[in-house]
Amino acid sequence: MRTGRSARSPHRLWAASLLLLGACVSTQKPLGLDEFTVELAPGELGLVLLPDEVPWPDFSIGWPVRHRLMDAVDASLAYLSKPSSKGFFPYGGISHQHMVDSLQRFRELLVDCRSAEQFLDHLEAEFD
Repeated sequence: MRTGRSARSPHRLWAASLLLLGACVSTQKPLGLDEFTVELAPGELGLVLLPDEVPWPDFSIGWPVRHRLMDAVDASLAYLSKPSSKGFFPYGGISHQHMVDSLQRFRELLVDCRSAEQFLDHLEAEFD
Protein backbone atom coordinates (compact mmCIF):
# COMPACT_ATOMS: atom_id res chain seq x y z
CA MET A 1 0.00 0.00 0.00
CA ARG A 2 1.39 3.39 -0.93
CA THR A 3 1.39 5.66 2.06
CA GLY A 4 4.05 8.16 1.06
CA ARG A 5 7.78 8.28 1.07
CA SER A 6 9.76 6.59 3.79
CA ALA A 7 11.85 8.79 6.03
CA ARG A 8 14.95 6.64 5.47
CA SER A 9 15.12 5.63 1.84
CA PRO A 10 18.09 3.58 0.61
CA HIS A 11 17.95 5.00 -2.92
CA ARG A 12 17.38 8.25 -4.68
CA LEU A 13 14.83 7.89 -7.42
CA TRP A 14 14.77 11.54 -8.32
CA ALA A 15 18.15 11.25 -10.00
CA ALA A 16 17.60 7.95 -11.71
CA SER A 17 14.12 8.82 -12.86
CA LEU A 18 15.34 11.78 -14.85
CA LEU A 19 17.66 9.48 -16.77
CA LEU A 20 14.80 7.12 -17.48
CA LEU A 21 11.90 9.43 -18.25
CA GLY A 22 12.99 9.68 -21.86
CA ALA A 23 11.97 6.04 -22.31
CA CYS A 24 8.45 6.55 -20.94
CA VAL A 25 5.41 6.79 -23.14
CA SER A 26 2.61 9.16 -22.28
CA THR A 27 -0.76 10.08 -23.68
CA GLN A 28 -0.04 13.71 -22.82
CA LYS A 29 1.06 16.17 -25.47
CA PRO A 30 4.84 15.91 -25.88
CA LEU A 31 6.95 18.80 -24.69
CA GLY A 32 8.56 20.98 -27.31
CA LEU A 33 12.31 20.93 -27.80
CA ASP A 34 12.59 24.48 -26.48
CA GLU A 35 11.57 23.27 -23.03
CA PHE A 36 14.74 21.15 -22.87
CA THR A 37 17.17 23.74 -24.18
CA VAL A 38 17.12 26.10 -21.20
CA GLU A 39 20.67 26.53 -19.98
CA LEU A 40 21.19 26.16 -16.26
CA ALA A 41 23.00 28.86 -14.34
CA PRO A 42 26.54 27.96 -13.24
CA GLY A 43 26.32 25.59 -10.28
CA GLU A 44 22.55 25.07 -10.67
CA LEU A 45 21.48 21.43 -10.46
CA GLY A 46 19.20 19.93 -13.08
CA LEU A 47 17.58 17.71 -10.44
CA VAL A 48 15.65 18.60 -7.34
CA LEU A 49 14.16 16.47 -4.60
CA LEU A 50 10.40 16.91 -4.52
CA PRO A 51 9.03 18.07 -1.16
CA ASP A 52 6.85 15.49 0.61
CA GLU A 53 3.68 17.48 -0.10
CA VAL A 54 4.29 17.46 -3.86
CA PRO A 55 2.81 14.40 -5.58
CA TRP A 56 5.06 12.12 -7.57
CA PRO A 57 4.85 12.01 -11.34
CA ASP A 58 2.85 9.06 -12.65
CA PHE A 59 5.63 6.53 -13.20
CA SER A 60 3.09 3.87 -14.11
CA ILE A 61 2.95 5.26 -17.65
CA GLY A 62 6.25 3.49 -18.30
CA TRP A 63 5.06 0.09 -17.10
CA PRO A 64 3.64 -1.09 -20.45
CA VAL A 65 7.01 -0.34 -22.10
CA ARG A 66 9.28 -1.40 -19.25
CA HIS A 67 11.57 -3.11 -21.74
CA ARG A 68 12.42 0.40 -22.97
CA LEU A 69 13.03 1.51 -19.39
CA MET A 70 15.37 -1.46 -18.94
CA ASP A 71 17.21 -0.44 -22.11
CA ALA A 72 17.60 3.09 -20.70
CA VAL A 73 18.86 1.73 -17.37
CA ASP A 74 21.31 -0.54 -19.18
CA ALA A 75 22.61 2.42 -21.20
CA SER A 76 23.02 4.47 -18.02
CA LEU A 77 24.83 1.62 -16.28
CA ALA A 78 27.10 1.19 -19.30
CA TYR A 79 27.99 4.89 -19.10
CA LEU A 80 28.53 4.68 -15.34
CA SER A 81 30.87 1.71 -15.80
CA LYS A 82 33.33 3.98 -17.60
CA PRO A 83 36.03 5.47 -15.35
CA SER A 84 35.41 8.94 -16.79
CA SER A 85 31.83 8.96 -15.43
CA LYS A 86 33.17 9.18 -11.88
CA GLY A 87 34.36 12.70 -12.62
CA PHE A 88 30.75 13.91 -12.66
CA PHE A 89 30.05 12.78 -9.10
CA PRO A 90 29.10 13.58 -6.48
CA TYR A 91 26.12 15.24 -8.08
CA GLY A 92 23.85 17.09 -5.68
CA GLY A 93 24.88 14.80 -2.84
CA ILE A 94 24.56 11.61 -4.88
CA SER A 95 27.71 9.51 -5.08
CA HIS A 96 28.66 7.54 -8.15
CA GLN A 97 28.12 4.25 -6.29
CA HIS A 98 24.74 5.42 -5.00
CA MET A 99 23.64 6.16 -8.57
CA VAL A 100 24.80 2.73 -9.75
CA ASP A 101 23.06 1.00 -6.83
CA SER A 102 19.84 2.93 -7.45
CA LEU A 103 19.78 2.08 -11.14
CA GLN A 104 20.48 -1.58 -10.45
CA ARG A 105 17.62 -1.72 -7.93
CA PHE A 106 15.29 0.14 -10.30
CA ARG A 107 16.07 -2.45 -12.99
CA GLU A 108 15.43 -5.31 -10.55
CA LEU A 109 12.01 -3.84 -9.81
CA LEU A 110 11.22 -3.63 -13.52
CA VAL A 111 12.03 -7.34 -13.82
CA ASP A 112 10.55 -8.62 -10.54
CA CYS A 113 7.33 -6.63 -10.14
CA ARG A 114 4.22 -8.16 -11.66
CA SER A 115 2.05 -5.06 -11.99
CA ALA A 116 2.26 -1.29 -12.28
CA GLU A 117 0.72 -1.03 -8.81
CA GLN A 118 3.37 -3.28 -7.27
CA PHE A 119 6.08 -1.34 -9.11
CA LEU A 120 4.77 1.99 -7.77
CA ASP A 121 4.50 0.59 -4.24
CA HIS A 122 8.16 -0.41 -4.33
CA LEU A 123 9.25 2.90 -5.85
CA GLU A 124 7.53 4.90 -3.14
CA ALA A 125 8.82 2.63 -0.37
CA GLU A 126 12.43 2.44 -1.54
CA PHE A 127 13.24 5.69 -3.35
CA ASP A 128 13.10 9.41 -2.55
